[in-house]
Amino acid sequence: MKLEFDPEEDRAFPASRQEILDAFSAWFVNHDYCTQDHAKEVAGDVGLALEWKWAYQDGNLAWWNVSHITSSTIYSSGVLEN
Repeated sequence: MKLEFDPEEDRAFPASRQEILDAFSAWFVNHDYCTQDHAKEVAGDVGLALEWKWAYQDGNLAWWNVSHITSSTIYSSGVLEN
C-alpha cells in the first residue's frame, strides 16, 4: 500500500486512502469491540486527517508528529473552521 504522495497524485491518493480506511475500520472493530457504524464514523474523521496530511502537509501518511495533529495546525490550514 502506497503511503507517500505528491500533491499531483489525485488518482493514487483516493485509492490508498480508501484501502487505509477499510483496514483501519476492520482493525478498530476487532480491537475496540465497537460496531461497524461507529467504526465508519471514526474512519470518517481519520479520512479527513489523511486528506489534510496529503493536501496541506508533506503527503507522507506513514509519518506523523504532534504538530501534524494539533488542532491549531489543522485549523490554520483552512480544512476545519474554528
